[in-house]
Amino acid sequence: MAAPTPDRSRDSVGRVTAVTILSPLRGAWALWLRLTWPAADRWPLVSRLVKRPLYALGFIDVAHWSLVRAARPPQLLFVSNFNDDPLAYIDAFSLVVPGRIRGMWLGADGFPGPRPVSRFESFIEEKWIPTSHLYCAYPEASARMVLDALAIREAHAALLGQAGSLSDEQFAEAYRAFLAEVAGRL
Repeated sequence: MAAPTPDRSRDSVGRVTAVTILSPLRGAWALWLRLTWPAADRWPLVSRLVKRPLYALGFIDVAHWSLVRAARPPQLLFVSNFNDDPLAYIDAFSLVVPGRIRGMWLGADGFPGPRPVSRFESFIEEKWIPTSHLYCAYPEASARMVLDALAIREAHAALLGQAGSLSDEQFAEAYRAFLAEVAGRL
């Protein structure tokens, strides 16, 4: 059973919740992270394998890991903004990308592994630093809603760009295709 979740009202605005986790690292884990992170960003195949499952979750606004090397021992800093329930967020990471969780936090002091989820939830709760400031441009929109709105805006701009050169029949066909795309995102 997971530890009771404290009041995180300062960590939330609308549907968006912020989390900041600071974890001391053991041994040479900081070196491991420094050597592996560039591969996840610079090599397309590795980047797709590492990041695609996270993008597919669809509720992460931003997620960033940093290494605080000036601290002794070095610290792993994780900062993220996501939609809705913190426990669902932690559960999704544990269940969808357990290997990535291990690859990131295995050398963190007290890391219990991503499963069972309740132990991982307790680990995150212990390390969670309360948020002092959270800004969100669209607090009632999910990350997926914002991405869909941007895609619809782009499709609309494309339709407008070609509208003047289309016959009535071609425009009607293009407009139906645009409406189908919009309907598919709603």
